Amino acid sequence: HHRLQAWLLRGLIDKGRRPAIVFEMIEETRQPALAAYQNNNPLDATGLGAAVDWGKTGWPAWPKYQPIADVAFEAGLPVFAGNPANHGKSLSAARRTRLGLDDSLSPSQRDAMLETIDAGHCRLVPKRHLTPMVTIQRARDAVLADNAQKASGGKRGAVLILGANHARKDYAAPTVLNRLHPGHTSLTMAFIEVDDELKAPSEYARTFGGDLIPFDYIWFTPRANNRDYCAELKQKFKKFKKHSPKPKTTP
Repeated sequence: HHRLQAWLLRGLIDKGRRPAIVFEMIEETRQPALAAYQNNNPLDATGLGAAVDWGKTGWPAWPKYQPIADVAFEAGLPVFAGNPANHGKSLSAARRTRLGLDDSLSPSQRDAMLETIDAGHCRLVPKRHLTPMVTIQRARDAVLADNAQKASGGKRGAVLILGANHARKDYAAPTVLNRLHPGHTSLTMAFIEVDDELKAPSEYARTFGGDLIPFDYIWFTPRANNRDYCAELKQKFKKFKKHSPKPKTTP
């Protein structure tokens, strides 16, 4: 997927576009380190991952994402961090207000987010934990949109490299952009691995909880592997419970 994203970015550049590149995977607190690295190594993105402590992010290794940065560096495009630190819990009150994070979600948006998070965690997370996870998801969507707008510099525009659920047009980062900047236009593309059990685009739409796919475009790709991620997550949860301290009881 990342090589395809790099290919698309190169296509934009070939058409005369000069967008900023914003990575969801890099916390905005790492922006000074990112800027310093690009300033000192304008043609070599190899060490960017180490410069921003990519290995501590929990994302796949930097070489998987480097093709995108390689294209950006080659074209002299600025690269920016997009993600909030501490899951958005450290945002100032003023920024929360400006981003609309204290406003209520519509019932349909809230239901869609709850369903997405529940399904994305293989329905293994206790229901009581889903609402706090919605709060985190909203903060990330809002900050990603905010940082994309800042990076765009007006007419330059920006390309956000982010997970598909943050690119949804029914409640995620594009929705925040449209609310904060009504004149803003955005286009979203999701890279989706083919599922042998799904035979039509409408069936993929239902995996996102609706009748319509919540992106402008979808690029279907072969499956990278046949791993059962839900089985793996279930095992992780079992190990976590096994090693968690048991609550003390009083006689």
